[in-house]
Amino acid sequence: MQFKQKTGLKLIQNKPFGNCENNYTKLRKEQKMLLTIKEISKILKISESTLYRWVHKREIPFVKLGGKLLFSQDEIQEYIKKNSVSNL
Repeated sequence: MQFKQKTGLKLIQNKPFGNCENNYTKLRKEQKMLLTIKEISKILKISESTLYRWVHKREIPFVKLGGKLLFSQDEIQEYIKKNSVSNL
């Protein structure tokens, strides 16, 4: 059964949400770039309690969404570069 719906002058076939599918795909890609406390602590090889302390002191970039602490993969990579010590 094919889904067809006429909305105004636009005919949408097999896409009940029209262009929302592209927005949903973009959102899913962005969410994949947001990492949890557990994931970041493994990447940085530190304890979760240390990471919570850094967040509390605002020493590391983070995002809080719906009460969850999340970390942007790009911002964490930048943070690592910024805080790396180069060999002399």
